[in-house]
Amino acid sequence: MPIREKYDLELVPIGIAGKKPGSYRIPNWDTSMASLGQKEVVKHMALRYKLTIFLLISLFISLLITSHTYPQNQQDSSPPEKTTLVEAVMCESIKDFTPQDQAILFSIGIGRISCFTSFDPVLEETHIYHNWFRRDKLSTRLKLSLHPPRWSTFSSIQLREADQGAWRVEITDKDGRILRLLRFSITD
Repeated sequence: MPIREKYDLELVPIGIAGKKPGSYRIPNWDTSMASLGQKEVVKHMALRYKLTIFLLISLFISLLITSHTYPQNQQDSSPPEKTTLVEAVMCESIKDFTPQDQAILFSIGIGRISCFTSFDPVLEETHIYHNWFRRDKLSTRLKLSLHPPRWSTFSSIQLREADQGAWRVEITDKDGRILRLLRFSITD
């Protein structure tokens, strides 16, 4: 079988003066190939073909290995490992288990403030603590229950004239690990 038919090449003789007889070019190909003979053109085409096949096979193998080593959506398929705190805010009041008037600066005149927390998911019945600190001294520690599958809870304190100053609430799990720290101030 002639080389032209084997590689489906259309070889056109080059009609430029000064070129050696038997030189060929491939239509619409770069001019660097124009000076090559028929055998060199075919060799070059065969080399490009082999290189393309090699790269495609390499790409396929790397994708195959990657998909087995790192499965996609691994986190989506596995259940959550722990109860997760999704919201913690200080507010003036709670209405229908929704915090109202969130802030970090409260007037003593409102009379009461609340710490609202929401957990999703809650994997099992457990409890948390709202630890209320005034000027780095523990003022109140409240134990609050959590129930599956999700749960919102809150604690409140009554404000007195002596409560002005810097405050914080540490939200901790049953083992004492701090889940969130909320800082706020009470003014007159």
